[in-house]
Amino acid sequence: LTTDEPVLDIYGNPLSDFTHEIHSQDLPPVLQVPKKAMFIESQMKSRIPVKAMNVSSLKAQFIPLKNPQEIARAFRLGNNQNTSYFGFNKDKIDFSVAIPDREPNVLENFDFPCEQALGAYAIFLTGEGYGSEADDVISTSIVAQITDIGISTKISKGKLLTWITGLNTAKPIAGANVRVISKQEKIIGSGK
Repeated sequence: LTTDEPVLDIYGNPLSDFTHEIHSQDLPPVLQVPKKAMFIESQMKSRIPVKAMNVSSLKAQFIPLKNPQEIARAFRLGNNQNTSYFGFNKDKIDFSVAIPDREPNVLENFDFPCEQALGAYAIFLTGEGYGSEADDVISTSIVAQITDIGISTKISKGKLLTWITGLNTAKPIAGANVRVISKQEKIIGSGK
């Protein structure tokens, strides 16, 4: 720090050896995913939009959701559940990706690759925080359905009309099974 004018004390006397230190802090690390569960088309380069600041390498754990009730519960409760909510699953898939060097203290958007098999997943992302405000590991989660099926539904006076189409062909899928699951995770209707 240099000044053209002399630095004065509170009495107006010039200070000859003036040293001043400025300590700055980094912003705390941030790792964010969309607030709502996602449906990801399998034909596209499947990606999860992520916002990160002061985070280095990212690791993901994909836990397959197996039955309709588990999937309905996950979508109802939404993101930011911890791994204990879903319990231990031997079928989990671990995946890592290096984040290129980024500008410190700047919230940036990037896409996390998500090229898993078709299905519903609870996805847990963890990253190493860096900077003066880092507390080691930072984490978040998202529920995602990777699919090649499109579903359109019209609700009218207690009735449901559902179209099931292939996303790659836009043609109806004959004989597709449809189940309606309540918030209480009970199957309340089904059809083909």
